[in-house]
Amino acid sequence: MRNKRKLGSGKRRGLAAVEAAVCMPVLILIWFGTVEVSRTLALKQQGQLIASTGAQRVVASSKAFSEIETELDALALSIGLVDTDITVRRIDSEVVESQVTIEIAKNSAFGSFLTTSHVVTSQYYSFRTE
Repeated sequence: MRNKRKLGSGKRRGLAAVEAAVCMPVLILIWFGTVEVSRTLALKQQGQLIASTGAQRVVASSKAFSEIETELDALALSIGLVDTDITVRRIDSEVVESQVTIEIAKNSAFGSFLTTSHVVTSQYYSFRTE
């Protein structure tokens, strides 16, 4: 006959501690990954906003590209982005490109240990002057 003994309360607590020790690193990694991916998506949206604003300003005004890029840098700082590289250029007479590069490591809570080092957003706008 087998000796059937119930687990005592001390053994159950020990079992719960082992389960927590095994599961906790996985849960923490999932949490960090969720935060990092959501922050990267938010940075991409902010980059798209700045890029589209830049292209629209090129089309709507007669300012120099360097002046528009300076305004866009100020816009990026006002929404909390640091270390951005903004380039606005006219490809031909009907197409404008606005490119925004955002460094994730300087704009994220945890750096960029799970994602790429930067987000690049390019917007191309075609227009016809009549």
